[in-house]
Amino acid sequence: MTGSRNLKDLSLELAIAEMIKHFQAIAADDDPCGLYAAITEWLIESLGEEAMRVEAKRLVALLTSREKQVLELTVNGHSSKEVGKLLGISDRTAEIHRSNAYRKLNARSGADAIRIAIYAGSDLLTKP
Repeated sequence: MTGSRNLKDLSLELAIAEMIKHFQAIAADDDPCGLYAAITEWLIESLGEEAMRVEAKRLVALLTSREKQVLELTVNGHSSKEVGKLLGISDRTAEIHRSNAYRKLNARSGADAIRIAIYAGSDLLTKP
């Protein structure tokens, strides 16, 4: 089977996506106990990197096109001030877009956002 996925792999991916959707509902309440992060970590350890790829792709798909633009520039090392100038928006607006993207990605830092972009197979990281 070159280039095709077998039914077992597809079923696993769908099961993972469904579990993550339920866990995301837990996180909707700001998850003060860190339950979402703990469950996500457990999923990665238990089900491997495929779980993280599925989740990362799902999260990146939630971003607006502007949030993706801001995230791309941020991931590539630009400050909010630089992002604002490059996109013709205020640095405060750039910060808001970045904050919204991080929230939607469940990223606590720029490093989290980069990790998610890598797992998603995103083109957010430009080649040197």
